[in-house]
Amino acid sequence: MQIDKDMLNKFLGLSDEEFKKKVTDAAKTAGIENSKLNDIMKDTKHIKSMIGSMSEDDIKKALQSVGDEKIAQMIQNLQNKK
Repeated sequence: MQIDKDMLNKFLGLSDEEFKKKVTDAAKTAGIENSKLNDIMKDTKHIKSMIGSMSEDDIKKALQSVGDEKIAQMIQNLQNKK
């Protein structure tokens, strides 16, 4: 999987509200519970910073841990929410 840096930068540049909605939708697709999502999404600036500082290999490893089928669903949901 090739990471599109421009797309990643646009994603990280979303308003906190829009970023939170997209991440929440994607996480729900991956099967993460709402209660965990609320705790995770309290500090969107930190999450953006963390993602922005990840190397391409780190991002690939994180995506691989979720699985190809879930990733495909998450990408499709994110694209449908544009």
